[in-house]
Amino acid sequence: MQSAKIFFIFCLLMLLNYQNQSFADERTRAIQRVNYYRELVGVIKTEFIDCINKAAQNHADYYNQNYHGSQFDPHRETEGNPGYTGKTPGERCVKAGCDLKGVYFGEVMAFLGNGELAVDIWINSFYHRIPVIAQHAVYMGYGWKSSPHPVDVMDVGFNLNGNQFILYPIHLQTNVPLDFRPQSEGPNPIPEAGSKLVGYPITIEVPPRFSYRDIKIDTIIIEDQLGRNLPYYKVGPDMYFGNAIGFTTKSPFTKNRTYKITCILDLKGDKHKFYWAFSTGDSVVDVFEPVLVKNKLEFFPNPAKDFISLNIPDDFLSYTLRVYSVDGRLVSSIPIYNKNYVKLETKYGTKIPSGWYTVVLRKDSDFLSSPLIIK
Repeated sequence: MQSAKIFFIFCLLMLLNYQNQSFADERTRAIQRVNYYRELVGVIKTEFIDCINKAAQNHADYYNQNYHGSQFDPHRETEGNPGYTGKTPGERCVKAGCDLKGVYFGEVMAFLGNGELAVDIWINSFYHRIPVIAQHAVYMGYGWKSSPHPVDVMDVGFNLNGNQFILYPIHLQTNVPLDFRPQSEGPNPIPEAGSKLVGYPITIEVPPRFSYRDIKIDTIIIEDQLGRNLPYYKVGPDMYFGNAIGFTTKSPFTKNRTYKITCILDLKGDKHKFYWAFSTGDSVVDVFEPVLVKNKLEFFPNPAKDFISLNIPDDFLSYTLRVYSVDGRLVSSIPIYNKNYVKLETKYGTKIPSGWYTVVLRKDSDFLSSPLIIK
């Protein structure tokens, strides 16, 4: 009898350990996926902290205890219901022990019970993409349940720091998906599209000191490989997007084509111009994996201050490194000449201002490129 009791306790401990490890693994995959995308767009990695993890998990548990159909509000909790820890993400994070001065909270949810796939779903949307890659998303937490009602909860802590313009898809990105169904996101970003598929979401996040009321869209041009200007839908500026806007073509993109984007934004009277390009692959959103095919320029550190060290092939060692701002201006041309240690300065010998840039090393029709943050 004593042996049977010991065996039962052993099995229970093993089960608890397995569950804890399962939670840790799922959260780790979510963290890695979030920071994969943040590195791709050139913002600092976010930190997942215990109190926000706890708040997100509490809400995932609440959802499972109280879900009762399509009319259920997934983001708000009702006091008195089982598992209630606060009406809003901010209240729930405070209840979980978060005491973070100057930080406010938001939340994105998916209904997969899989952190890695949930992050992909958020990136492949309009409104839900921005919290994942926002420059001012300084803290995050992830909670999930796989059954009986699969759910993923990502709570995000924001501040108002940052001066970057975040473009997605990024400049020179390849294998960009072809389409998006607006009805799949709530709220629907393009209700006028009905049930149609449209092009893959294109977004610009501006520095968080600007609100949606400060943003005016002056110009949007989406040009295909044949030089045709394509009709488009625009999304925002509005309260759901906050400090971002979006747009896309009225029909899905064509596979294996390059698209050029021109966008001019008016931010409190100052015009900001953005020119960039990306290419599509064969993929659709549910099998999306962004790739910078054979053209990623490797260097460190990033963010950088005065210098970067390049890791480049020998046959690129006698060419010029070009640094472009997000509005397409050539900021600096730096000769390489058999060296891999580069000082970041303009043609006038002054330091390149802090901000987000694209660095390109081109040799004939081949090139290497990556985003660069300068502190």
